[in-house]
Amino acid sequence: MELKRVVVTGLGALTPIGNNIEEYWKGLIEGKSGAAPITQFDASLFKTQFACELKGFNVEDHMDRKEARKLDQFSQYAMVSSKEAVADSGILDSNPNLDRIGVIWGSGIGGLKTFQDEVKNFTEGDGTPRVIMTDLDEKFVFMNNQSIYVQSAIQSAILGVCIAFVVLLISTRVFHLAFFASLSITCVLVSVVGTMVMLGWYLGSIESILIGIIAGFSVDYVVHLAHAYEIASGNTYERITEAFGDLGISVFNGMITSVVASIPLFFCQLQFFAKFGTFLCLTIAFSWVFANFGFMSLLAQLKIPLKEKGCRL
Repeated sequence: MELKRVVVTGLGALTPIGNNIEEYWKGLIEGKSGAAPITQFDASLFKTQFACELKGFNVEDHMDRKEARKLDQFSQYAMVSSKEAVADSGILDSNPNLDRIGVIWGSGIGGLKTFQDEVKNFTEGDGTPRVIMTDLDEKFVFMNNQSIYVQSAIQSAILGVCIAFVVLLISTRVFHLAFFASLSITCVLVSVVGTMVMLGWYLGSIESILIGIIAGFSVDYVVHLAHAYEIASGNTYERITEAFGDLGISVFNGMITSVVASIPLFFCQLQFFAKFGTFLCLTIAFSWVFANFGFMSLLAQLKIPLKEKGCRL
C-alpha cells in the first residue's frame, strides 16, 4: 500500500516535561525527566508513588473556568495543545474556508477521572443515583433534542406540502388537480415515514432533515402528469390516455434511473449517505406509485370536467 505524504504545519505540546512546544523542546535537549511524585491522588498506599504528570498546568490560563468544568482533563489537554498547534501553523491568519477544515477525534471510553469521581461519589453516598440536569428548564439534552426534531419534521413537512400545492396550482391553474396532487404527495410522506419506522430508524437530525424534504422530492412525477392532463383535450378518459401516452414512459424511465442511481449510496460508510440512499429510493418509488395509481385513478373515478377556456380555479 502506498503511503500518502503528510505535511506538519503546526505543533502543540502538553507534556510532563513542558506545557508548550518551547518548554517541551528545551526539556528534551536537557534530558529532563518527566517522572515525579504523584499529586493527582493519595498514592501513599501504592508500591509505586511516582508518575509522569503535567506540572504547573493551570487550565484557567487557557479557557474560562465555567467552560473548563464541563470538560474532563483529557479533553482540556486536547483543547489546549490543539489551540497551540493551530496558532503555530498560522492557518487562521489567511482567512481559510472553515468548511474545508475539520478534526477527527476518537476516544474509546472518555474521561477516566470523571468516571472515577462519579463512581466514588455514588459509592460514598446513600445509593441514590445522582441526576445532573443540563439546562435551566431541567430538561435532558436528549429529550430536548427529540422535541426539536419532532417539531422541525412536522413543520417542514407541512410547509413542504403547502408549497407543493401552490406550485401545482400555478402550473395547472386547476384547483382540484392541485389538491389531488398534494394529496398524493401527502400519501408519499406518510408512506416514507411509516417505512422509516418499520426499518427501525429513530428520529434524529438526519431523519428530521429527510422528512422535511420529502415533499420536494415527491412533487416531480405528479406535477408532470397533472400538467399533461391539464393541457390534453377531450373527456376525462381521453385526457388520462393522452397524459399517459405523452409522459407515462418518461416518468417510468425517470423513476427507474433515480432508483438505480440511489443504490450505490446504500454501501456508503457515512450514515447520512447510507440513509439518504434508502430515503431517496423509497421516496421515488412511492412517488411513482401514488402519481400513477393514486392521482390518476382518482381523476378517472371522479371524472371532474375541465373547462376548455376561461378561468378554471
